[in-house]
Amino acid sequence: MRGAGSHWGELTLLSGQGRSGTTWVGELLAGHPDLRYLFEPCSLKYHPPLPTSELVRRVISPHLDPAAAATDAWVLHPDDPRLATLRHVFADHLDRLFQAHFGEDRINHLVVKQPAGVNVAWLCDAWGARRVVWM
Repeated sequence: MRGAGSHWGELTLLSGQGRSGTTWVGELLAGHPDLRYLFEPCSLKYHPPLPTSELVRRVISPHLDPAAAATDAWVLHPDDPRLATLRHVFADHLDRLFQAHFGEDRINHLVVKQPAGVNVAWLCDAWGARRVVWM
């Protein structure tokens, strides 16, 4: 892990069902000078390819879109022992995305918007989110 979370003081996870207004709220918050907003870090189509992208795709794709899941996707259940190992991969992925989008600057607050479909409690643990805004 490359010091995940070293670029921000606090992280808030913004999540909810589709069409609930999470993107609108995230874009509204993005205007605040003390925070940065990262749109759907687990939705790889919006971000540059990273060394962590392939593993994130294999874990996340069946949870976000079971019909489009790759044949090599991993469907992880809460008792799957791989979840503990993958926490550091997801933390590293978020840190790398932050650097790709915002550089090396340190900020006070990061708001991450990730839609429902991914286990929110698990992402909070992996990313160290102190707050969840559910819509």
